[in-house]
Amino acid sequence: MWDRMPADMARSRIHKAGRRRPQVLSRNAGGGLKSCLAVVALILLSAIAILLAVGIVKFVQISRELPSVADIANFAPEESTKIYYADTDADGKPKLMAVLAAANRKPVKLSEISKHLIHATIAVEDARFYQHHGVDYIGIARALFRNITGGNIAAQGASTLTQQLARSVEALGIGRKKRLDRKLREVILARRIEEMFSKDEILELYLNTVYYGNGAYGAEAAALAYFGKRAARLTLSEAAYLAGLPQRPVYYSHDSEAAMRRRDIVLDRMVEAGYITPLQRDEARMADLRPRRRSVVTGYRIYGSPYVVDYVIQVLRREYGPDKAQSGLRVYTTIDSRMQELAEEVLRDGVRRSGYANQGCLVSMEAQTGYIRAMVGGLNYRRDQFNVVTQGLRQPGSAFKPIVYTAAIDTGVCTLDSRFRDDPNFPWRGRDKWIPQNYGGRYSYASVTVRDAIRRSLNTIAVKVAIRTGIPVVIEYARKMGITTDLAPYPPLALGASAVRPLELCVAYSVFANGGRRVKPLCVYRVLERDGTLLDEFTSEDTPTGIQPGTLDQMNEALRAVVTSGTATAASSIPEARGKTGTTNDNRDAWFAGYTPELTTVVWVAREQRTNGRVRYLEMPGGTGGRLCAPIWRDFMRRAVNLLRETKEREAQRAAEEAPPPKKTEEERMEEPIQPAPQPDEAVPEIGEENEPAPAEQPTAQPAPTVENTPPPAQPVPATRLDRPQPPRPDPGAEIIRVRICAETGNLATPYCPVTIERSLPRRDVPRLCPFHRPPPGEPR
Repeated sequence: MWDRMPADMARSRIHKAGRRRPQVLSRNAGGGLKSCLAVVALILLSAIAILLAVGIVKFVQISRELPSVADIANFAPEESTKIYYADTDADGKPKLMAVLAAANRKPVKLSEISKHLIHATIAVEDARFYQHHGVDYIGIARALFRNITGGNIAAQGASTLTQQLARSVEALGIGRKKRLDRKLREVILARRIEEMFSKDEILELYLNTVYYGNGAYGAEAAALAYFGKRAARLTLSEAAYLAGLPQRPVYYSHDSEAAMRRRDIVLDRMVEAGYITPLQRDEARMADLRPRRRSVVTGYRIYGSPYVVDYVIQVLRREYGPDKAQSGLRVYTTIDSRMQELAEEVLRDGVRRSGYANQGCLVSMEAQTGYIRAMVGGLNYRRDQFNVVTQGLRQPGSAFKPIVYTAAIDTGVCTLDSRFRDDPNFPWRGRDKWIPQNYGGRYSYASVTVRDAIRRSLNTIAVKVAIRTGIPVVIEYARKMGITTDLAPYPPLALGASAVRPLELCVAYSVFANGGRRVKPLCVYRVLERDGTLLDEFTSEDTPTGIQPGTLDQMNEALRAVVTSGTATAASSIPEARGKTGTTNDNRDAWFAGYTPELTTVVWVAREQRTNGRVRYLEMPGGTGGRLCAPIWRDFMRRAVNLLRETKEREAQRAAEEAPPPKKTEEERMEEPIQPAPQPDEAVPEIGEENEPAPAEQPTAQPAPTVENTPPPAQPVPATRLDRPQPPRPDPGAEIIRVRICAETGNLATPYCPVTIERSLPRRDVPRLCPFHRPPPGEPR
């Protein structure tokens, strides 16, 4: 029995083991599954933790990149650059020349927008606008679910009006591409906007910035563009039509049927939101709606001097780039509005009197400063925007001769008393050679002084002097005097055969009036940022040419004789006038370039013919510079010189009034009587009593402290012992007052600020008055 027990027990154990093996395998299998699940869970948690960490880092990074609450509070919507004349109106305000509008935008207050448009916008774009705090999380979750199930995570958005405002304002740096990081930026910035502005303020900003297509930004511009009426007068049907456009403005503005279907959707949403009844919806659908199909005019509003405006735009783009040039700058030019109007008038009248000419230009500048005071680039800006003054390349004819004679006299080749024979005898004389001829084709065959040759504008003498001087030397002096265009190194150069720009010729003649110094022409002298801070202040470059004073004296004498007894006697009535006429072959170009001690002015006249977009210049019989241009020059200078003198006197008087009082010397301060100290029973004077000026109701802008205007430190008041303690005086600056702030500039609003916001501020923190929003030209200020 004992021998059999181990065997039986063994079989029993084997049998039990055989029955239990599946249980062991099941337990091992269950443990393995749990381990796998644990690993997967760990991986998932790690991934979530990593994503969360990345999200936090990204959130912090984006938060730092986005504008702060203070930046948003000072946000100014895209503003137009304004260009001003140098002179002012009767109220001392700069005269407006042009407005460079980057977009067609006409901001208005929320109260000036139809309630229908407000309700339609909320119903179709953000039905829970007044319930959320900038972000509609329910809407975001719904949009994400639809996008994921649709297979495109960026297909549908759920942006609130606040988020759309943040996105539509490019200055806030959101961008427009549908990406997750952009959505995060929207969320952050939307919350910040909601912290800073009320719901109505957000709605007002949105309705003034959203794009409606057809070139119109904002409700007012859209109402005018599509229906020719103000936003306040929109009907229900028109308001629903406009409210549906921002979803796809370009598409809807070009597809009227799609836009009408979108309008019907908006009307349905308004019914769902309770803004209108089903009956009102049906009536609006039946309304006869005829939106305009023509594009609105955007871009520039030019009030005067269009050729100057184009030139200023070129300067701004060259200095700052195209975006900065239209970013709300304040540009102050050297152009005097009265002189500019005078130049346009006399040029137009002079060309009309000529009988043949139909085109011309005039430019006038101060020789000492380089300030361009008047610039007329053509007679018909609507027909042709080509600015002859700065872009035109025309042969100057005899107007180039003073440069030749300046080079010759300054290098010792001749003087005004030197003599040359007026004949066709030249070193290259031959059958096929070019032989210079005088006007009319005649030669005197006499010995003529250089002085008389300049006065009579003899071509033969000019060429002989140029050859003896050397053509390369003549070109060198032309460069010294401001001519930058290509000059052909051949003898005809002496007669003005190489084309130059009128503005460069004006610079060259200014050298005679400025003691041999060349100044760079200046049209823009100051540029301010949109907030009034100085961006740039330009002064003309003054470069010595090295021309000897004796040379200048001789040239001034010779050019004076041209006016008094030569080819430009039509200008002789102008005191101290000097200059030179110019006429090209076949009288295709006529010139007069002249100067007085105050102004240098160049006039050019021609006869254009336009055929298939090409311009040809035709002959003007008898159209010489002395006959056509000198009278125009005279009529302009007769009044312009006096206008400039008045301007200079006004500027000097204004500078004297604004200058700080001279500092007292040490001796003068010592001689001042010493104020007696207050007696014990007298109260120490405090600010607000008659000893000191009371605090102003509103702070005004003060000049930045400088060495000249920094006030001396206040003298300390002697301490006194009062019989009884005095209660502290309340601080007037701590008083909280309600003011209206310009939403564009952040300054105290004027009656002309388009969008304003009410704020409660301590009196001391009230900003200065908005310096930019002024009444339009012609309205009283």
